[in-house]
Amino acid sequence: MGNYGESLEYLMEALKTGRQVNDTTAIVESLLAIGFVYAFVEKWADAHSYQQEALEIYRQADDQWGIAHIHNDMGVTYNLAGELDSALAQHQAALAIRLKPNDTYNTFSSYLYIGDIYADKEDFVKAVEYYESAIPYGN
Repeated sequence: MGNYGESLEYLMEALKTGRQVNDTTAIVESLLAIGFVYAFVEKWADAHSYQQEALEIYRQADDQWGIAHIHNDMGVTYNLAGELDSALAQHQAALAIRLKPNDTYNTFSSYLYIGDIYADKEDFVKAVEYYESAIPYGN
């Protein structure tokens, strides 16, 4: 709805509550949502700061699924900022993690994100390679 200020107020309250009850999932999801609100208003440094804080929480917990999830979110933010090389690096980091446990749904999306970035960079051969690599995971 475009009410970014109001959204931030609610998300900051959610973050505060998550911290009070020590709910890691609530904390991380609040941080990521705050990061996206900042991305939507093109405050890239703030967006990256909240995403980085969320990433550190999952790194400390050694939550590989969560780490990959955050790398994808960071990749989306870098892509929105027009920083395609940084976006690509984040999505490749997510893909590398997702290939280990064979997380098919999320592996599929990682391949698509990477293909989209190569398409944006007009490297259509690489884009098609990544799109084709996604196919086995699309079921």
